[in-house]
Amino acid sequence: MFGKWMSVLVVFMLVLPATADPVGERLATARTRHDAAMRESAAELVAAVEARLSEARAAGDEIAASRYAAELAAFGEDQRILPACVPSASRRFELARRRAAEDLVRAVEVAQESYRRSAQSELADGLDDELADAQEAADEASWSDLRSQIRLPASIVEGAWAWDDTSLIKQNGGRAVLRLLASPARSYELELVVSRTGGDTPLQVLFRTPTGGHGLLTLAGWGGQTSGLGLIGGKDGNENGTAHSGGIFSSDEPARVVLSVNLDGVVATVDGVRIVSWSGDWKSMTLHDGLRGPGPQIIAAAGSGYRMDAIRFREIVTDRQLAVQPQGSRETVRTTRPAQADPWTQGRQWVGTTGLDSSWTFSVKERSGDAMTLVALQNNGWRCEIQGTVSGNRFTPMSARQTSGVAGGRRDLKRVTGYATVRDRVMSVSFDIVYDRGNEKNRTMRIIVPKAE
Repeated sequence: MFGKWMSVLVVFMLVLPATADPVGERLATARTRHDAAMRESAAELVAAVEARLSEARAAGDEIAASRYAAELAAFGEDQRILPACVPSASRRFELARRRAAEDLVRAVEVAQESYRRSAQSELADGLDDELADAQEAADEASWSDLRSQIRLPASIVEGAWAWDDTSLIKQNGGRAVLRLLASPARSYELELVVSRTGGDTPLQVLFRTPTGGHGLLTLAGWGGQTSGLGLIGGKDGNENGTAHSGGIFSSDEPARVVLSVNLDGVVATVDGVRIVSWSGDWKSMTLHDGLRGPGPQIIAAAGSGYRMDAIRFREIVTDRQLAVQPQGSRETVRTTRPAQADPWTQGRQWVGTTGLDSSWTFSVKERSGDAMTLVALQNNGWRCEIQGTVSGNRFTPMSARQTSGVAGGRRDLKRVTGYATVRDRVMSVSFDIVYDRGNEKNRTMRIIVPKAE
């Protein structure tokens, strides 16, 4: 009898090392924990909206009930659109989503490192896509939905704003100023998804500078076709070198405006295309008379109507910002990791392949602060330059233009989405470049290089 059980025990001991995967089990637990946290936080937010909806219906307030129902439906379709009727619950959901996303990224990174230490490189490489997806989710979770924190009429500085389901609207006629709730970050991005519904007067954004002052971005002003920053050295955006000529607001679809502010300067893009770029002495940037108060603020000029579908904000801690922080500052306490070398130095180059005999060379052409131009060159001669921003080891594209490789010469591409990351000396690339080929609208070129060395 004893010999029989010893045989079974020996077999079990021989099989166990070949089948057990404690690293994979810990990662599976982390995935389960992430999914559970997301379900619980979403359920809490939905319950809060449903309670407000029930209250509005019980009170016979059909206007409020219609808006709350629209917010509930929008959140069900896209969890980035948070209900404004329950700002506290929306904020708790944002924080829970951010923590869950960051925890999952860390869990995948730890699993990869554990596999590599145990010489299980295939298992480590098999997590590349999951890590990229987790990092993309964490990047998305770094945004805060300022629209969900707006309280009308308390958030109105001047004029009239109103809700239209989940969007904020400003009707034609009269200036209207809306104050946004955002942390006083020194480096940040503000995103607006906005349509002009009538008129030709500008939309302006009063923003906070890294030194505590204020600046003003004017979109489609001075006749409806010029954008710029002002005042700089006492001169307005149409005469201080920051002017951009060209239409911004079309009647077909809303414009996605991103204002990036950091210690080095300001960059503004519309639908991924850079329209304003400035760097210099922040003391030279001042406001017009009559424009004062904490930023950011949205100012819709008289005569034009606007519709705001999304208003988002996120803080970005840059390498330079960390370098100039005073001892004992809040940011110094938050950032405990040792400083790492900047992987995005000008002239840096990586070579990788997408398979099917298609190889790519990526190189940093220009780098100024967080702004960078990355060149992508295929082995058949196709070449494009991708402009974007760098945050740590991650590159986020904003726009791209083709410079060679197709009959017809240079061609401006419409937009580029995706990301590129560098770990040690290895870069991972995932770009979708959308372009217009005459009658063939919105063609997409996909560049995916799991590893470029």
